[in-house]
Amino acid sequence: MAENLAQQIIEAVRRLPRKVYLPNPDADKLAEDPFPVLQTWLKEIEYAILEIPKYWIVDPI
Repeated sequence: MAENLAQQIIEAVRRLPRKVYLPNPDADKLAEDPFPVLQTWLKEIEYAILEIPKYWIVDPI
């Protein structure tokens, strides 16, 4: 399920008029524990799309 979701997201982003690089999620880690891997991967996508460097984001304590 997690791999399928990741693949659908990648395909949807490829159809965008703007080029966005999406790193592929680690398939081995997805198979092992998918939800933390997807959470991290989705954050990476957010940064790529918004072009906000990670050091600008301050996580709440």
